Amino acid sequence: MSFSWEIKVKGFGPFASQSTGAMHREKQKAQAKVAVFSGNGQGKTCLSRMFRAVEVGASALTDSNITQGQSEGIFEFSTRDSSADAASSTTLQIQKHCGSPAMINNNTDLLFHVFNSDYVKQNLEAVSYSPSGQIEGYIIGKENIDVSEKRRKLDELLEEGKGKKDEIQAAIEQAQSTLVELGVNRSTNEYKNMSYDSICSLPVGNDEYDEKVAEYLVLKDLPDDLPQLDALSFQTPQIDYSNLREAITTPYSRASFTDEFLANVAGKIDFVTEGMRLSDNEKRCPFCGQVYDDDARRLLHVYSDYLDGQEARIVSRLKSVKTQLDTLSSTYVQLMSAHVSLVRNFDMRKMGFADFKETTLDSLPEIDGLEELIQQTNKLIDDKCQDISRVFDDSPIEALDLLVNDISQMVAVINERVDNLNAASQRMKRLKTELRKTLCIEMSKKVRAEQDALIQQRNNIADQYRALQAEVKTDEEHSKRSKRDAVADMFERLLRRMFGEKYSFDKERFCLLLNQIALDTDAEQILSDGEKSIVAFCHYVASTYELFADEDDAQKLFFVIDDPISSLDYHCVYNVAQTIKELGHLFDVQNKNQRILVMTHNSAFFNMLSRNKIVEASYALHDGQYEAVKHNGITHYDMHLRDINAAYRDGAITHTTGNSIRQVIEGIWHFDDPTADNLASYLSSPQCSDLMSCDYIYLLCNDQSHGAAASELDPPIDEAGMKRACAAVLRHINSRFPGQLKASGIAFTEQEGQTSS
Repeated sequence: MSFSWEIKVKGFGPFASQSTGAMHREKQKAQAKVAVFSGNGQGKTCLSRMFRAVEVGASALTDSNITQGQSEGIFEFSTRDSSADAASSTTLQIQKHCGSPAMINNNTDLLFHVFNSDYVKQNLEAVSYSPSGQIEGYIIGKENIDVSEKRRKLDELLEEGKGKKDEIQAAIEQAQSTLVELGVNRSTNEYKNMSYDSICSLPVGNDEYDEKVAEYLVLKDLPDDLPQLDALSFQTPQIDYSNLREAITTPYSRASFTDEFLANVAGKIDFVTEGMRLSDNEKRCPFCGQVYDDDARRLLHVYSDYLDGQEARIVSRLKSVKTQLDTLSSTYVQLMSAHVSLVRNFDMRKMGFADFKETTLDSLPEIDGLEELIQQTNKLIDDKCQDISRVFDDSPIEALDLLVNDISQMVAVINERVDNLNAASQRMKRLKTELRKTLCIEMSKKVRAEQDALIQQRNNIADQYRALQAEVKTDEEHSKRSKRDAVADMFERLLRRMFGEKYSFDKERFCLLLNQIALDTDAEQILSDGEKSIVAFCHYVASTYELFADEDDAQKLFFVIDDPISSLDYHCVYNVAQTIKELGHLFDVQNKNQRILVMTHNSAFFNMLSRNKIVEASYALHDGQYEAVKHNGITHYDMHLRDINAAYRDGAITHTTGNSIRQVIEGIWHFDDPTADNLASYLSSPQCSDLMSCDYIYLLCNDQSHGAAASELDPPIDEAGMKRACAAVLRHINSRFPGQLKASGIAFTEQEGQTSS
């Protein structure tokens, strides 16, 4: 069984790149008490601020928390517990974009309580180390009434409700997946609004999802620049139906020619007219080429007289109408063909437009009716041409006129509807976008209706849960405890542990006492810096009670403590370490629920936590990486030693490498030969002869730890020279104090050192 943590950070504080490394510890009883050691500027305070933002609110994070030069910071804290019957995992995520509030998503169900410099500033420094007693609320206990059975039932209801919610959530996710397959963008607000809460809050009603899908599928694959439908064209011949009717119904005088002549000419009036035009001033017939004789000229004269008369003009006019009627017939045939194609295309396209789904294009009259009226009119014209003195019934002409007008009006109506659909097609891209949004809305309604039974069941479970929870609250309020009293009792207890009788605490006035005199705002001037740190830490521990709603909340605690021993002597450091060890006992936290993260740059304090089993696991944080400390502790110059090793192995030489060399050598000097007067004297001793084989090592670490640049030396120390100095230090430690390297996880052999030297 095991419990593991993992912290990932990128874009906050010094974590420009993704941090790596998991925190875990295999144990018979899963616990989570961890210490992290890191140098200054490695990100301890940054991490503590992430957790504190969960405790006090997202507004605690500002743009200044984001790494310079980056626009976004991401923090993720995840846990995995395989100690339970079934493995479980939780996640806390924080995301912050420059210019926008931080977004916090937390499903850990943990109560984070953070001690760092921000806590001290806001809770102690801001009130001159005179803590506020304005603490309201109660902690519900369970001493008097046994509510275990009701709480068991609450757990059952909670689990049952969760099962129903999971089923509903699965249906929502399936619906969202269907929408994505249709082309809906996940970033659409309507898609994002398809949450569990929003769908369950919808009223049950009908939806139009299937209809909208049908519309969308019509438009989905159509181009945004869809070609326009062609309108119908019905250009009718300019027939003057009124004059035609007048000619048909008016009895005209016939010319003084024989019936035989009139019948002969009337049948070929166009031919005669054209021939007379061509024969003008000619000596031969334009058609047969025969020379005109006297009889032919007399006949031409008769033709001419006839054509100049009224009857010929009437007959000619009537004959021209017949030609126009032939054109009308062919024009209508073309119109019928265009209409069939237009109706087919219109009906296909309209299904993608909600406003046009019920719109139809009128059918045109069958061509037979038009042809019959045209034939009847032609017969009237023929009959009138045979005898212009007769009067005929003009009703077919009137009917034809009305029919042509009706057709023109129908074409106009059809074209108007086509124009409207074309106008809608011009908005194709916007229509698709609107339809995709509508699909999300209608899908939400559809899911709400389909999941109504499950939603009702979960609502009933929720009602039962709330009612039973109210009963439990009523039962437990018989033993409620004031948060103010709980904080005051714990604060007084911790101050006595830390200061003995020097300082005490007045729980009624909520103030520090020195010799029974209230310090109030004078506390800031009277307390030393170390005492201020102690008061702040005691206040932090005591204020844990402010997080509680009931005593069971103690099992959710997660303590995050960042460097609590600033300016403290060894006595107070031990007291702080002991208090951290007893945090679970102080708040009756079960062993399996103890969660503590302590971060420090003090190697002695870190080792104290590790060696005394105050924490279960220890890690070093360096350059964004977590590395398990596998032994009882680390050297006080661990980070410097790591930097020297990185310079030696990877060429990671920086302006601080010389200073790291000096820090390590001085650290060895103080416990190897503290009687040496100074660093130079120590390096001159026999035990340092191998160090002095690198004859410039003293000048290098001395000058460069005091601000001198390598380039100021003549000649300057190059990269190879720096690496030789680093190798000399590692070789010296490996030969005399190999455990120092082992504690820092550094593998080094004598052959490596000799080769590099």
